[in-house]
Amino acid sequence: MKKILFTFWLLTLFIVMINQISCNQNPFKHGELLYKGLCQNCHQEDGQAVKGLIPPLAGSDYFKDNPALIACIMEHGLEGEIVVNGKKYNSPMAPIEDLSSSEMANIINFIINSWGNEGGFVSIKDVKSALESCKE
Repeated sequence: MKKILFTFWLLTLFIVMINQISCNQNPFKHGELLYKGLCQNCHQEDGQAVKGLIPPLAGSDYFKDNPALIACIMEHGLEGEIVVNGKKYNSPMAPIEDLSSSEMANIINFIINSWGNEGGFVSIKDVKSALESCKE
């Protein structure tokens, strides 16, 4: 029994160490995985989006001053015309259902720290505050 517990403890320690190493190498890994599963189909792997139809996230000026606004769009979707980097877009985006504030913050932090975006950090509190201000 002691040998099984020791093996279990060692395996758990190994998994924690591997997870820590991978997070240190890419602190936005969880956001990247969520992005790939939920956003990449339209916004593409490089954040450039489907040209002419969907606004790019790479180098986007749309979220520059308010990256937490991305949470409102994820929660409620987007209808109507927007201008991103001087170009008009008018493709609707459906809401992404059942995301927690933590998951939204992870996706946002991945986006604002990828593809030449200026970076920064959006906290879970920032996401919750943004969602309160954009309630329908």
